[in-house]
Parts: sequence; structure tokens; C-alpha cells
Amino acid sequence: GFFQADFVVASGDYHHVEQKMIPPELRNYSEEHWDRYTMSPSSLLFFLGVGKRLRNLRHHNLFFDECLEQHAKEIYDAPKWPSKPLFYVCVQSVTDPS
Repeated sequence: GFFQADFVVASGDYHHVEQKMIPPELRNYSEEHWDRYTMSPSSLLFFLGVGKRLRNLRHHNLFFDECLEQHAKEIYDAPKWPSKPLFYVCVQSVTDPS
């Protein structure tokens, strides 16, 4: 359905949100702009609640335990889900103990 709104806050794919949820006169980019790009997967998100503190982690943690070059080749040169994805962990309780 359609919902009238004064503001839209979205945490989804920018292309989809802009082209499917925002009226044409309010969009930043045209469909022709987006047609010039080859989309690749950006991330697969899991939100996990852990009931104890995990040591040796900061607020933002990047794990490059596989080859970054192969990862980049798979997502940018021949867009597909990478065979050995790299991953990121956010531990919000490090900076927000609530």
C-alpha cells in the first residue's frame, strides 16, 4: 500500500528505497543513473544478542581472515555472493553499556 509521510528513514538498499518508495519528483537520481551501475551484494546481516561480554572486541571489528583480493574480484568484477565472505562485527555495548 501507500503511506503519506513527511519524512522517510530507511535502512534498506538505497536504489530500491529511492526508486520504489520516494515519489519521482523527490528522488536524487533517475532510473537512467541507476542503470549505469552493476549492483553487487553488500552484506548479509545477522543481529545476535549475546548474554555475556566478549573480550578483545572493539565497537567496530573487521575480520579479513580470507583473501581480500579474491573477495573484491567476486563482488565487483563478476558480481555474485563471495565464496569466502569477509565479515564485520559491531559490539555496541563497548560504547553503550545500556
